[in-house]
Amino acid sequence: MMPTFKGDIKEYKPFKESMTTALERMELSTLSTRKLQTRMGNVRSKIQQQTANFDMELSYF
Repeated sequence: MMPTFKGDIKEYKPFKESMTTALERMELSTLSTRKLQTRMGNVRSKIQQQTANFDMELSYF
């Protein structure tokens, strides 16, 4: 939801620019959160894989 602008048209441009940068910043943080979640997922699957390999090695004894 975009906030509505009430005021002089001269004040509108900086307002619009600040809203744009705020939205871009939110988008960037969403992207980095997604990257982090992906990385954590990769690490989690690697750990599970290593655990499975270790369990198999233990079952040989």
